[in-house]
Amino acid sequence: MRQSVIFEILFILILSVISAIIYNTSSANGIPLFYHEITVAPDQQLSLSQTELVIWEKRALIIDARAPEEYSTGHLPGAINVPGYAAVDQILEAVKTIPKDRMIVTYCSGVSCPYADRLSGFLRFQGYRAVYVFPGGIDAWKAAGNQLNGEK
Repeated sequence: MRQSVIFEILFILILSVISAIIYNTSSANGIPLFYHEITVAPDQQLSLSQTELVIWEKRALIIDARAPEEYSTGHLPGAINVPGYAAVDQILEAVKTIPKDRMIVTYCSGVSCPYADRLSGFLRFQGYRAVYVFPGGIDAWKAAGNQLNGEK
């Protein structure tokens, strides 16, 4: 009797794990099962001059991937704030009204900040087709003499 109960419990447990994995991988809100480093291809990176052009021509949605506290001290013109470290559901909520074919440019504080790369990789994973990274971020923007919106 005890042995059959143990087998039933193990069967239910295994079935539950398999069901959870299948649901997670097939769900749009699922999380990756394994960590993999996000790499941004050179053709998915924008230079300072390219970023200035898309901002001035209002051709893209600009996303600041830094923390809200950093965003509030100054950000690129027209940028919205979606922290690159935010939970999946928060990111999805922030971008739910953005068409999948809209051009998106993510940026962070500079080349050492990983959040713009992470956010762009996640957005591509979610099906956004025109996602780019401005790797120089705030550091390159200010070094070129450009002003930040909301700068204090």
